[in-house]
Amino acid sequence: MVIKFRVDVDTNVSPEKIMAAFTDFTDRRLKLWPGLSKNLYKVHSVGKTSADVTEGSDKPIVVWAREVYDWSTPNVIRWSVKKSNFSLPGHTMKVTVTPKGKESHVTLLYDRGVYGVKGILAGMMMKVIGKAIITKYYRDTFNSWIQ
Repeated sequence: MVIKFRVDVDTNVSPEKIMAAFTDFTDRRLKLWPGLSKNLYKVHSVGKTSADVTEGSDKPIVVWAREVYDWSTPNVIRWSVKKSNFSLPGHTMKVTVTPKGKESHVTLLYDRGVYGVKGILAGMMMKVIGKAIITKYYRDTFNSWIQ
């Protein structure tokens, strides 16, 4: 099963701050992105425009993926699955940050192939309510950076 959808969010957060948050692979990442599990987070390597990390979530089920991030294209972050307990290798997520003055428009292209019982459960959930969940998560997360 492959789940694909697009999320668009406008925010008062600057493009620079959004790019910095998406490409921050220090321990601060867990504070910036509250949906990430502290127990599953592991940085394997970080380069000038790339990173190899394992990330995941404990809720509602434990899912993790080792992914390679690439931000060599200005205002674009891509991450591709190397291995995972629910997602097929090679599938890529892409975020584009479009400046709107001092504000930003963020577009996520969600593309996950899933496998196994855990993957199918997560995939069905994301197919039905994923766009709404990620839209709310991004809005809430971006708003928390403003305060």
